[in-house]
Amino acid sequence: MPFSVLTGQLEVAVELRPRLENRHGFGRLFGENDKATRFVSQRTRANIDYKAELLDVYLSFQNVRVWEDVPQLNKSNENGLALHQAWARWKINQKSAFKIGRQEFVYDNSRILGNVGWAQQARSHDALLFTTTSPKTKFHRRINSSARRLFFESW
Repeated sequence: MPFSVLTGQLEVAVELRPRLENRHGFGRLFGENDKATRFVSQRTRANIDYKAELLDVYLSFQNVRVWEDVPQLNKSNENGLALHQAWARWKINQKSAFKIGRQEFVYDNSRILGNVGWAQQARSHDALLFTTTSPKTKFHRRINSSARRLFFESW
């Protein structure tokens, strides 16, 4: 049984997503003498997805930047490599699992809670997620915190 965790399927993917934006009145009404501005932003991601019988592991590194925003001879990269997702899922059985780490949540086609995938940086959460499913129901219980606390706070 120990080898069932090690033998699995590995998938590596790269995502390049440049986006041309034309802003004329973004965030406020534009004045008579205001001119439109254009720029290209890009999200670059490297994804590693490993699936085995009892364990899934997913890593997603990303870089989001505006073209020419960082000089070519840059000493410190403010828009460096970020960790978008890094989680592990332990499958207790065919119906239940624990998932821990930085992960996206997508509920009701992103209407209730979503990853905001249209935004260049997208959204992910640090959490422990317990899921169980049956033919008629799905149950998800999520535990996460938005900051370090000195004392326990009930959610």
